[in-house]
Amino acid sequence: MSETPHMEWATLRNQLMKVISTNAVIPLEDLSVDRNLRNDLHMDSFAMVNTVNAIEQEFSITISDHEMEDLQTIGDVTQLLQDKLSEVVGTPGLGHLND
Repeated sequence: MSETPHMEWATLRNQLMKVISTNAVIPLEDLSVDRNLRNDLHMDSFAMVNTVNAIEQEFSITISDHEMEDLQTIGDVTQLLQDKLSEVVGTPGLGHLND
């Protein structure tokens, strides 16, 4: 996704929600930043790995196993994505995906 650094955070958040919805087979309307990936959305380790792989491909980032283990909520995923993309862009604090 070559346009990622120039996209608005709201657009990125929406795209992230679509990736999670598609890969975790969860309706988009059931997703919000406060939902727990394992407890609320019942994502097992296989679903987590598939979803993280899809996020990595969609946004051209790398998420380590340690980072994946720390992801509890969709808000955690959006914050990690923001941090990763800020590193790529080189401009920290461009806004918050969770806002």
